[in-house]
Amino acid sequence: MPHTNTEVNIYSPKQRFVLLIITLVVLGLLSFFGLLQYLTAFLGAGILYVVLRPWFTALVHKRHWNRTAVTVFLLLFAVVVLVIPFFALTSLLIDRVAELAKHPDQILQAVQSVERKVGMQVTQENQVRQLLQQGAARVSQWIPTLASSVLNVIVVVGLMLFTMYYLFMQEEAFLAGLRRYLPFREKTMDELSISLKNNVNSNVLGQGIVALVQGLLTGATLA
Repeated sequence: MPHTNTEVNIYSPKQRFVLLIITLVVLGLLSFFGLLQYLTAFLGAGILYVVLRPWFTALVHKRHWNRTAVTVFLLLFAVVVLVIPFFALTSLLIDRVAELAKHPDQILQAVQSVERKVGMQVTQENQVRQLLQQGAARVSQWIPTLASSVLNVIVVVGLMLFTMYYLFMQEEAFLAGLRRYLPFREKTMDELSISLKNNVNSNVLGQGIVALVQGLLTGATLA
């Protein structure tokens, strides 16, 4: 009779199960660290979802408007109100910083003007000039880095908008999945939802006010 070779696995079923778990954990960690730079996109999408959800609920669930149209409108609203002004202000700020880096004497003149108005001298011209030259050198090194990171920002914004689209279009499935997999009672889930909504709204409002004040002060300083 011909001899048949049967291949025998060197691992037992338990060992294969352990190796499978280890492989999945390693792949999960690699995926997590690979997507870590895009974590802000998911966080931003979650924040905007919480902020814009009352509008979505009022238009879709109460007035029965088309879900896709409302979702596209909210995405366009986020782009027009948040994304475009951010890119515009960033571009203006980079140009302004680059100009000041090339001409640090403007900052020195502004410091001297403030000192004359206050009526006291708190700095020495040589020290200020040295600090400005060091700052200008660092800014000159940062500008190419900022320019090269524009593509990464575009990817993050695109991923954020895509995540927002999914959250609004698949809202029921998303919320049902949260309630199913989070280890909390129904009452606790409702309390957490209200607390999260209040915290997000208060943080957005507070940061908006702080940003407005900082912008006004910066504009008045650089004007």
